[in-house]
Amino acid sequence: ISVIDSLLVKGDVSYETGHLCYDGNIDINGGLKNGFKINGTDIKINAIDGGEIHAQGDVTIINGANNAKIYSRGHVYAKFIHHSEIHCLGNVVVEKEIVDTQIESSGACQIMTGDIINSTINFNQGVHAKNIGTERTAPNWIVVGQDLFIINELKSIESKTADLEKKKLHLEGKKDIDAAYDDLKDQIDNLNQEKANLIDRSKSNMGKSVVIAEGKVWAGTIIHSEHTQKRIRET
Repeated sequence: ISVIDSLLVKGDVSYETGHLCYDGNIDINGGLKNGFKINGTDIKINAIDGGEIHAQGDVTIINGANNAKIYSRGHVYAKFIHHSEIHCLGNVVVEKEIVDTQIESSGACQIMTGDIINSTINFNQGVHAKNIGTERTAPNWIVVGQDLFIINELKSIESKTADLEKKKLHLEGKKDIDAAYDDLKDQIDNLNQEKANLIDRSKSNMGKSVVIAEGKVWAGTIIHSEHTQKRIRET
């Protein structure tokens, strides 16, 4: 017997609902409006029009995302992504297009039927698209085979750990602080375990310096791998 803890929201996440923070899966029939935040495990939503999502699992956007900030410890799925910022441990799978967007991912970019336009993207496991660039837009900057997501996650963990160590040191020798001291110690232990898990993942998730375009790669596109950088001169 398995129990799936989930929350269903029938409308938008907006002024009527306020921010959502739920320790489980969230299924939203409407959209996420500008200025609001959602925190959960697996998050499924119809559309994003501004706002932020922080997911410990997958993020599934049935239609698309505009002006979104997304952090996911799983995969991100969307019909399109415009003017957004994405940090993702898994893959980013898009049907139509990625436009004016910044992405850092430990996984791969899979947009086999769509285009990447005027974006700066980093995918440790490579990029597979239909077209990269267009005739009239600014060129894309594509980094493959480097895991900037995990690099930045490790920096964040080290910073948090250092702050907690300072607080723990400040409590040492004081009276009646056992509970607070133990809580700080538990937080530090959890961060150290998370750091170890990410390091193990990075060792088993070696980068792939691969860029595949089924259609065109437009002139001006910059492709950067671990050891080389190339600007495409001709379409």
